[in-house]
Amino acid sequence: TIRVTNIIGLEDYTHGVVSSEMPVRAPLEALKAQAVIARTHAYFIKTVTKRHRKEGYDVCDEQHCQVYGGLRAETERTRAVVLDTRGRVATYRGKPAHVIYSSHCGGRTQSGTDIGWGNVPYWTSVSDTPGPMPAPKSPLELRLLLSDWPKGFDAPSSYVHPAHARWTRAVPAKDLSEKLNRKFKIGRLQGLRVLRRAPSGHVESILVLGSKRNKKLSDEMEIRSLLAVGSLRSTLFVIDVDYRKEFPAPKAAKGKKPLKPVPVLAPETYVFRGGGWGHAVGLCQSGAMGRAEAGQDYASIIKAY
Repeated sequence: TIRVTNIIGLEDYTHGVVSSEMPVRAPLEALKAQAVIARTHAYFIKTVTKRHRKEGYDVCDEQHCQVYGGLRAETERTRAVVLDTRGRVATYRGKPAHVIYSSHCGGRTQSGTDIGWGNVPYWTSVSDTPGPMPAPKSPLELRLLLSDWPKGFDAPSSYVHPAHARWTRAVPAKDLSEKLNRKFKIGRLQGLRVLRRAPSGHVESILVLGSKRNKKLSDEMEIRSLLAVGSLRSTLFVIDVDYRKEFPAPKAAKGKKPLKPVPVLAPETYVFRGGGWGHAVGLCQSGAMGRAEAGQDYASIIKAY
């Protein structure tokens, strides 16, 4: 086999990431924050985690590390942004920080502990509002939160698409049942039960109820990828179920008249109503654009998350 590896300097690499990970027309200070985060993230992977060392290169060009579009992705605007922040990285106690980011946090970021990624001191849960905003304290508060637009920096705007902030996915029960059964042999899907949520409202653990066996899902990406025909945008969601009547044929005793069918309710559609896009840990790109619009500079934006 042949593996093509691009040997490139960190600054040139950053040029090819900024325009691939954030809209080119985003406010300049948000783009600068993205440049610093992208540069730091790549440097941390290269020097600390070394996740691709066995493959013979430092970073991949996909979401597993971060999207790198190469020379074709560069624009005059993003080149100027990278040059304005040249050589600057985010540090913690004098060392490169393990900075990560997502598209939209849904109103509040998650902590690293919440999502099961470890107790990193700067992976904390942050409200994406100008002032403190308490996390939802009940299922009702969470449902009301997701039924309205975010009130903070990540609210829909000329830079933030409404579908990133709030979204709905209706999934036929039959299709979802077939998908989960292929993966886990659960039999027929009978229901979904949220077992645990993070303080931000994100689902940490969910129980899949099947006719043959149950299966608990606790991995963020597994929950998002398995509970839809495609993928859910985040784990910040509530679930509604539409039911239909079924009339299963009852078993009659030998020599007895057939019993009259008794209607039962069976799930027909699972409706996921959610907010945000991505894992919601670290910098919120939508919030960064809102903060830049509000006059914050890139250093303040990075420190806020």
